[in-house]
Amino acid sequence: MYRSMLLLGCLLAWPGQAQVPIEAGRVSDGQPSGLFYRVEVAMTGARRVDTKTWLFLPGNRVGRVYPFGGTGALDTSRCNPDTCGYRETGGGKLTVRWDGGRVDQWTFATAGGNIILDNVEFRPARPVAASALVGRWSSAGEGGSNVYQFDGNGRFRFGAGGSSSGLTGTYRVDGFVLTLSFPDGDVRRRTLFGASAGEALGMISVDRDVFAKQ
Repeated sequence: MYRSMLLLGCLLAWPGQAQVPIEAGRVSDGQPSGLFYRVEVAMTGARRVDTKTWLFLPGNRVGRVYPFGGTGALDTSRCNPDTCGYRETGGGKLTVRWDGGRVDQWTFATAGGNIILDNVEFRPARPVAASALVGRWSSAGEGGSNVYQFDGNGRFRFGAGGSSSGLTGTYRVDGFVLTLSFPDGDVRRRTLFGASAGEALGMISVDRDVFAKQ
């Protein structure tokens, strides 16, 4: 009940500043809710692999702002006039009236829990359990230079190639939030999610960057 009241209060504040909690993506009765993503490869310059997201919220609100920073919420102060708005689905279309007044429309369909916008498929994002992180994860971009290593005792290492000279510390996972604590007392939070439920966890998104399990 409290969470529902909090979410309602956040929604009533839109398009002002609010922290709107992130929920796992799902499709119910043909309607999406929560966080959906797709993996995108940038082919200009060094190949970069990252995730693009859509966040579907109660009150027919929608945002295509990546929820950076590991707050577990969408910070609506980051919304631009063409990144947050109101949505309507019907007749095989998704229509969004952005807060700036512009209206965009895409063909819309669902398939196996995914959503398809103009033939581009977005999958439901899910939180990742700390136990599922154990192992070595390499960045999916060209060269796979950055590596996370998570052990089973709450410790991590991050650096180029997972070298012994990389950053170390402890980690904690809570919903979509990965908290990294360093020996000097510094604490950093990242938005973390994985593939939809029912699939082996072979990829994670950490503040948009994609990492593949080795």
